[in-house]
Amino acid sequence: MNTTTTTTTRLAVSASSLTAIDLIKTPNGYFVDKHTEMTTNKDVSNAALRELDLLLTAKTHRSKALGARHVVGLHSYHLHEKRLHVLQEYCARGDLFDIAQLESRQLRAGLLSSADEGLTTSEHGLKRVFQQTTSAVAFLHAQDIAHLDLSLENVFLTASGDARVGDFAHTQQIQRDPLGRVVPQQVTFSIAKAAYAAPELYSPNEWVDVTQADAWALGVMLWQLVSRTPLFQVFPIPEDPLFQLMQTRGSWWALEQTQRLRGVSWALRDLLHRLLDPNPATRLSVTEAQSHLWFRSCSTRVTGVTSSKKTMDAKSKRLRSQSSGGEISLATTRVAIRTTLR
Repeated sequence: MNTTTTTTTRLAVSASSLTAIDLIKTPNGYFVDKHTEMTTNKDVSNAALRELDLLLTAKTHRSKALGARHVVGLHSYHLHEKRLHVLQEYCARGDLFDIAQLESRQLRAGLLSSADEGLTTSEHGLKRVFQQTTSAVAFLHAQDIAHLDLSLENVFLTASGDARVGDFAHTQQIQRDPLGRVVPQQVTFSIAKAAYAAPELYSPNEWVDVTQADAWALGVMLWQLVSRTPLFQVFPIPEDPLFQLMQTRGSWWALEQTQRLRGVSWALRDLLHRLLDPNPATRLSVTEAQSHLWFRSCSTRVTGVTSSKKTMDAKSKRLRSQSSGGEISLATTRVAIRTTLR
């Protein structure tokens, strides 16, 4: 890469300072450079190599597997002065967390109607993003990889609004028996983000189906996009009153009691309830979610908020400039969306 025609902007740095993320502007466009110091910490180095291996696999399958196209694209990689540089696709619209926050602000300001084809404010837009995200996770599982850090912050949107799943530092190899069935296993990493962690991950020494942990995280993401509220308020989640209701009365009854799903289609409610089943044995799998009725049903509004259509370009840019930025530290995470559209 010709450094004389390249500009670099630091986006994030890990708590250990061993990994950093830069935005690179080149004559060929923008790229994200995730670079890691490879000689100090074995765990950090191994995580960087796992991520690179996965991105290479997705790149190989990109033309053949739809899900691979919704994994963050790999541009190139190289080793320079003991740092592994992995240049990835730049997703111009940011992550789903920021998109949801921005569209919430636009709704409150009367600049966006939920009837518009927003990414998170109509079931049509939400369906597209979530279907692409689910297909990416299904691709990972087909490659025997569990993500284990799925969150709104780790799904990115391209300029055209297509979803890209990224950040694979917590991935784990899926164990299978000779017949290809997933075998319960111990999770080798600590919980990445408490708000998205499946309940079975909180049990010490528990052997879990890691693919079902990813399915739960998808359910949490979908809940937050639909309801604009966190699923739980107390962590660890086994101590949360709503989760306890979900265990004793079932997810359908407990989630409906929150009154956060008013105006949401029956098909979308069913998908939410089945992904957020506290029992991993009966929880909807990622593969099953792909063929759920909601993805084939007619779209309706996610919220009951409507307003007249207005020209939004200038005001949207102003609101975007005022919205919160991306994650500052790789070692921390933002909490779930706390604004409400109701």
